[in-house]
Amino acid sequence: MSMSYTFVATGRISINNQVITCPECGADRNIRLTTGSDCDSVTGACSRNHRWDEHRIPGADVKRIAIQAAQAGS
Repeated sequence: MSMSYTFVATGRISINNQVITCPECGADRNIRLTTGSDCDSVTGACSRNHRWDEHRIPGADVKRIAIQAAQAGS
C-alpha cells in the first residue's frame, strides 16, 4: 500500500507568487492538493469536485506542508 499526503488550503494558496486556482471553475479557496510517497505528481481538487494534474507546486512541497499540518493538529 502506498502512502499519500494531502492538505486542504481553506484560504488562498500562493506558490511562487502564483495563486493556485481550479483550471475549470477558477475556485481559489478550499483547494485540496495530494501527492504520493514518491512525490512525482500532484493532483488538485476543488470543492466543486473538479480534479486536475497540478504542475505549479512540487510534490515534495505538498508532502512537507501535509506533514506540518498533521503535526500541528496532533
